[in-house]
Amino acid sequence: MDIEEVPDFSVTTPDYISQGSLGQNPISVTPVTPMRKAWSKVTLIWDIYSAGTTIMVKIIFSRVIRSIHEILSWKWIFVVSCIAVSLDPLFLYIPIIEGNKCLGTDRNLRIVTLVLRSLIDITFITHIIGLISDWKYSDGPQRHVSYFDSHFEPASGLLWKLKFLKQAIAKRMPWLSGTVMIHFLAILPIPQVAIVYVFARIGSSEFFLKTAIINLFLVFQYFPRVCQIYLSSKKLNMTGTWVKGGFNLFLYILASHVIAAYWYFFAIQREISCWHQACEKSAGCLATYVCGGSTSMNITFQNELCPIFSPNTTLFDFGIFLDILQSGNAGSVNFLTKFCYSLWWGLKNLSSFGTNLETSSYWWENCFAILICVVGLVLFLHLVGNVQTYMQFQTTKSASIADSRRTRIKAKYRDINKWMSKHGLPADMKTAIRKDIKEWNIAGRYIDHDVDVRFVNNICGGNIVLVLSEFFRLNALKKVPMLQNVPEFGLILISQYLYLETYDENAVVARAGKPIDSMFFIIDGVIDWTDETNMDTDAETTGSSSSSNSSKLKNGDYFGQELLSWAAFNYGSSYFSPVPTSTRDAKCRTKVEVLQLSRGTLVNTEVCDYMPQSDSLAHLEELAVPHNHIDQIIDEYPVPKVKWKCPYRGWLKVNCSAVWERESRVAGMAWVCRKDEGAFVAAGSLGGIRCMDRFFAEALSIAKAIEFCTTIISDVSGDNVGRIIVESDNQDLMDCLLQLHDEDLVVPKTYLNNSSLEPNNRIGENLRPILGDIFIRLAPGFKAITYVHCDSQCNAAAHCVASHAMDDATDSSSWYGPDPAPRWLIPALTKDSPHLYT
Repeated sequence: MDIEEVPDFSVTTPDYISQGSLGQNPISVTPVTPMRKAWSKVTLIWDIYSAGTTIMVKIIFSRVIRSIHEILSWKWIFVVSCIAVSLDPLFLYIPIIEGNKCLGTDRNLRIVTLVLRSLIDITFITHIIGLISDWKYSDGPQRHVSYFDSHFEPASGLLWKLKFLKQAIAKRMPWLSGTVMIHFLAILPIPQVAIVYVFARIGSSEFFLKTAIINLFLVFQYFPRVCQIYLSSKKLNMTGTWVKGGFNLFLYILASHVIAAYWYFFAIQREISCWHQACEKSAGCLATYVCGGSTSMNITFQNELCPIFSPNTTLFDFGIFLDILQSGNAGSVNFLTKFCYSLWWGLKNLSSFGTNLETSSYWWENCFAILICVVGLVLFLHLVGNVQTYMQFQTTKSASIADSRRTRIKAKYRDINKWMSKHGLPADMKTAIRKDIKEWNIAGRYIDHDVDVRFVNNICGGNIVLVLSEFFRLNALKKVPMLQNVPEFGLILISQYLYLETYDENAVVARAGKPIDSMFFIIDGVIDWTDETNMDTDAETTGSSSSSNSSKLKNGDYFGQELLSWAAFNYGSSYFSPVPTSTRDAKCRTKVEVLQLSRGTLVNTEVCDYMPQSDSLAHLEELAVPHNHIDQIIDEYPVPKVKWKCPYRGWLKVNCSAVWERESRVAGMAWVCRKDEGAFVAAGSLGGIRCMDRFFAEALSIAKAIEFCTTIISDVSGDNVGRIIVESDNQDLMDCLLQLHDEDLVVPKTYLNNSSLEPNNRIGENLRPILGDIFIRLAPGFKAITYVHCDSQCNAAAHCVASHAMDDATDSSSWYGPDPAPRWLIPALTKDSPHLYT
């Protein structure tokens, strides 16, 4: 391409750029090449990477610092501050006087103190950064009117200038606070520089000026340290007598530790001062005092002018520092020895306020003694002030407690009188209770107890307790309509079985659809009575004096009266009718005290002897077969509707029955054993046995039948030894035996006592020994045993034998072996197994 054809890359600027107000020259743009484009992209990527890296580092660093700051709570800052104050005096033990009368250092102690101090400083630096970070991420301090703004005008001179300076600093460094300043001053490396690097290299040139400056800086270091402890202790807000007492003891020991360290350090200075004074008296003397340095002094010269073991106050008075120099601890590298010796000196003189100190005329030594006296007085006054404050607090607290106790005792007396009036106690009983309360200071001793029946029973004497218990029990029983005709001695007997029970708020006393366990007489409290059925039976079943629509039972009401009718109906029975169930839910609205009469007590004791008797054995009569002649029994079932079934192959079936006469309470019981094809094997009977009811007779007949089978089973069953079927027409008894058999119980009595199981909660106490004998002694003798209910028509043979036992009145009879079945039994056997007897 020709030169003329080269495109022009120059750009002509517009007039509003080339002709600006400033008169700039026209702008020319350099041509954009691909290399320049690539370089600009690389530069942009590098800038983004650098900015992102910087931001990430700042974020990570700030989060790490904030996490460490959160861990370093004021509790830890208080501990670290106490450690720091205890650590700084250790620097003063680094200088030692070596044997050749020169200034040396304890190298091991120097390393340890430097490392520990560095760790403490790192902790405080992290805390300072955390405080600044807290200010940065917070909403900032709220602006408020200061003292200067409200009291001084700009023309106030110096105060206004100070205010202006304060505002200027706050504007430039808003994160700067008093706490940050104290922490910053506390971490200044004053002990490291003053002791390790300055004092260890001290020379004779301007010795006194240098030591004075070092001492001033070392003393100044402790002001921010003490402020740190004060601020952190205020943040903690320590409470408790033992905590404050321990803190005061710590302050006392800490002050003794600091004074002891300064005493040691000043003793080193006083001996060097003596060397310096002796050197000034000698012409041409030049001393550096540091071990390894050049000096024109010798040890003999130093011992003559600075005598320690034979002190001469004319030459040099060491004053209160002579003890540490004579003990040799100033030249010892055994830190523990000189530390304990110095600490003992500090404790001794601080506790005596420095009264035993004999100082020289040296002004710094006298200032140090004055400081010991002042610090001792301040700590003592602080301790006395705390003790006085504590005593005043305890006195005020005791007076307040006494006033509160007197008020509560008066309230307790009012509660007791209110309780006695509420329950209608007789006047003589009230007088006796008040006498016991006053004589034994009951209201004061049991001030935290609620006033209820249990409380009154505990505070009164034995006679009053008996009278009070009888009063509540008889009043409760007399409200029951069923017991209103019971004589007084009968009510007294029944009341002996009432026991007091307390239910907490929201406790469930009874649930709808569940068996009623006890009858409840409410002494105190309120029970919510939720109706699940008909509301018309309220007054009859609960004795409530409220309307039938009320769902609240209170003092004087009762519920569970159905249990009285049930107990009277079943008294004396061996097998009870079903336990009545509650038709309502009873839940305590408040704390409730009730008198309870349990179901087991009602049905198994002589309580029912004094209640109106009902036909208690009528439910058992439904189970009884009329005692008819044998021929009448045979003719009763001319054509059986339900046929008797043969047992399984190899099994033996035993049909059991009993006949019981209610008037004489005499029973006849029998059993008939047959093989798997229905052939007669054996039969047995017992007559003239007195039984309380037919259920008991049925259970006894089963026990006797199983016992009889143990003697014949091996001859009958052949290879299948020990398999029998026990059959009876008493379904309740069979269900009970099957349930116990399925549970595989060893001791059935424990199971029978559980009232929540059906039908076992219907078993009487007199029936339990028989069932226990079946399951413990008799049933384990068989390989297999089962219990089957059958229709009364299928049990006609056993009924026939039982009726024969009643007619014959023979104690026992049995038919087995070569003896065939009795003639009068053949018709019954024929109806069960016609294929064998036709």
